[in-house]
Amino acid sequence: MSKHIQTRQQSAKARKVSSEAIEQVFTYWKQTIAPKSKAVLDDKRTIRIGWAIHDYGIESCKQAINGILNSEWHMGVNPQQKKYNDVELIFRNADNVEKFIELSNKRDARAEFLSDPNW
Repeated sequence: MSKHIQTRQQSAKARKVSSEAIEQVFTYWKQTIAPKSKAVLDDKRTIRIGWAIHDYGIESCKQAINGILNSEWHMGVNPQQKKYNDVELIFRNADNVEKFIELSNKRDARAEFLSDPNW
């Protein structure tokens, strides 16, 4: 699928999601990942967040945001020492959303394992 077609489809889905829901996920990202950032909710971010909420729901979107924290590469442990954790990257496509949700689930499983007194 071309990037242009994907963006049009995402835009159509994003229009079906309330601005309050989109703002809620954006605010969660900003507080969790970039509390000192002056990032604003522009059109591109609105579309990316909106389609993700449409397809995955608010809680799964928050999980994806939590998941990127478990990726050292995306949090700046890479040769460029640059963080790749923008909300637009997290919600760029289904592969990214699902990858970061999975990373979040791995963290949850690890926390559960470490807190189990039987181990």
